[in-house]
Amino acid sequence: MNRILFVRRKKKKPEESLAKNYRVHCVDSDTDAWNVLGKEKFDAILLWMEEDSAIEEKRLTQWKDHVEWNLVPVIAVLPKGSSVTEEDCFEWGMAECLKEPLSTLVVCRRLEYVITLFQQDKKSDINEVEQNDRILNLQHEVIWSMANLIESRDGTTGGHVKRTWTFVWLIGRELLREGKYPDILTKEYFRNMCEAAPLHDIGKITIPDYILKGTTRLTKEEFEEMKDHAALGGKIIQETMGKIEDAAYLKIATDVACYHHEKWDGTGYPKGLKGEEIPLCARIMAVADVLDALAFRRSYKEAMDIKEAIKIIVDESGTHFDPTIVNAMLAIHDEIEKRVTESQNQMNRSEE
Repeated sequence: MNRILFVRRKKKKPEESLAKNYRVHCVDSDTDAWNVLGKEKFDAILLWMEEDSAIEEKRLTQWKDHVEWNLVPVIAVLPKGSSVTEEDCFEWGMAECLKEPLSTLVVCRRLEYVITLFQQDKKSDINEVEQNDRILNLQHEVIWSMANLIESRDGTTGGHVKRTWTFVWLIGRELLREGKYPDILTKEYFRNMCEAAPLHDIGKITIPDYILKGTTRLTKEEFEEMKDHAALGGKIIQETMGKIEDAAYLKIATDVACYHHEKWDGTGYPKGLKGEEIPLCARIMAVADVLDALAFRRSYKEAMDIKEAIKIIVDESGTHFDPTIVNAMLAIHDEIEKRVTESQNQMNRSEE
């Protein structure tokens, strides 16, 4: 049986037939109603409104400060002589409006209709949330599958995607903690950046194996061809993920792929962007990418000590890298060194 909260005035009793069809809880003041709503759940609220419209409008403002209006439907009950109109009630966000003299049949039917409609809307909202969650989970799985596919062709020793994601997450979290770039680095931006990080090298899928898996330093011609992966990565994301409704995520994913080889002093590629012309997500990715490239073995080089790798990045602060991001990396260097050491030890054990 559905539960109704009846906020009455002057000890007015609910109709007997209403009490037969619903479990009716009566209170005599708004304060009592708010206290009850904080402890118990109801399927609808009957709100007696007998003051003039200006007073009742102010009253409803207080109600909205105490009760989440979208969690339970509120039905206005207007006594004879009330200056409150039906239009007022609907403008104030009420689900329905009843006027005296009250017909028991009408009240019960209106309650049944409002409660049913509200529950259907609520169920629809839940289904939509669940569907969105499924889509996001599928998107997450596709992103990591694509990233791992690219890594399987690359000349890395494995784990590059996961490690760079970790560095992006650590550095981004520190920048958030320090309150840097507050107009850009919101929590939503941070989440989108971390979700996009695995796709930073997606453009490498277009690069020939003899370049990706080479065991010697690239020739000038090979390096020029390798450089194409940045711009191509942005293009691939736009073409393959362009129908994603989340425009903010799509923009960040494109920026990470396209601009993570830009340099702070404007000498990077593909566009030679300088300073804050480079998207923030790409500047963070640049530090993470180079840190991993230095600290871990490649087909053409051995791993570098993590302290030395960090020193090289610090030395290139203001030329290759954004100084603010380098400072954030330094603030958490102990945690970064710990993560790198753990990864190196794990790789060594797997090769024994």
